Amino acid sequence: GDTAPMYILVTSKHAQNYAIWNESYFHALCAIGTGLVDAGFENITQMTSMGFLPNPQQGNLSCMTDPSRIQKYEQLVNTPLTPDNPYYSYYEGFMSWFNKTVNQPNQTVSIILATPNFNPYTASALQNCENYRDTLNSIGSRPDVEPYVNVYIHQSLYWEIDSLHETDRTLPYGLAIIITIVFILIGMVFRAVLLPLRLFLCVVVPILFVYGIVTGIYQHGWLNWTHWDSVQQSDGIYWMLPVVTCTVLIGLALDYEIFLFSRVYEFRSKGYTTRAAIILGVSTTGPIISAAGCVMAMAFGGLLLENIVSSNQMGMVFVFGVLVDTFIVRPFLVPAVLATGTKWNFWPAKMPKGIYNEYGKLIH
Repeated sequence: GDTAPMYILVTSKHAQNYAIWNESYFHALCAIGTGLVDAGFENITQMTSMGFLPNPQQGNLSCMTDPSRIQKYEQLVNTPLTPDNPYYSYYEGFMSWFNKTVNQPNQTVSIILATPNFNPYTASALQNCENYRDTLNSIGSRPDVEPYVNVYIHQSLYWEIDSLHETDRTLPYGLAIIITIVFILIGMVFRAVLLPLRLFLCVVVPILFVYGIVTGIYQHGWLNWTHWDSVQQSDGIYWMLPVVTCTVLIGLALDYEIFLFSRVYEFRSKGYTTRAAIILGVSTTGPIISAAGCVMAMAFGGLLLENIVSSNQMGMVFVFGVLVDTFIVRPFLVPAVLATGTKWNFWPAKMPKGIYNEYGKLIH
């Protein structure tokens, strides 16, 4: 926790200046410090505050709650010593610290600097940070604290934690809206009502398969036997991975899908049978799609050569996703679904009767 200290802001609910100099405010500071120690998140030597000091002899915090001592404390702070005073150097050092923990000159807010007992850079940090904040919120809502102060906590980890939860909440809705709109637009372009359903089977399902494999690699260690650092088991999937990669995979998949289906649509509209149109569409677009997929896979493969776990995971998603789309989805899955759909691939658009086979010969 030394590398990621918690900054606990305690603001007085009284609007006037010097509002921190009262028994209620100091009692709130003591309640916060004692509560965190009792909950096991801090020990008595890991926190600094204007309202308490560690008491190693008794194993607890020594809090300043006596009104007369608080008054003397205020006078000491707000009545500067002169340089000729023998204690001036000590006073100057103390005030240097005090001015960093209390807003000047209003003196309505103070900071408790706390270094938690847990390591903030491990897999358990997420739950520990949430429990830490929950404990602090619980203390702040106590009847002997809530009427007098507002309690806030600041740490960069909470930005990421809150972003993670907000992403978990909104990402499914955002992707659903994007996918629905795009699929409907593509269906309108080809005048095929059932095309969005086929796109779901040939775009969304393979992408889910890719994320499942990547999760198995990095969360369950499926490729640990390779002893390649870039595909070794880690603490899990980086939470930003779906946000960064999902729309890219959807875009690439739709690009190849439209390229292939437009050729199939073209041949079918020229009078080729559905089977012949599929064969000709795959044969004419296959080399280009395969070459483009290989180029994309090699370009993204550089991420697997990094020493950063999140970059490795992103590279694996892109490389594996592109290869699956290029060599499994386009040449096998899409033709199989098209062959099953026959006339429903284009409905309600009217197609001419299929009179040519894949060799361009008339069917008698």
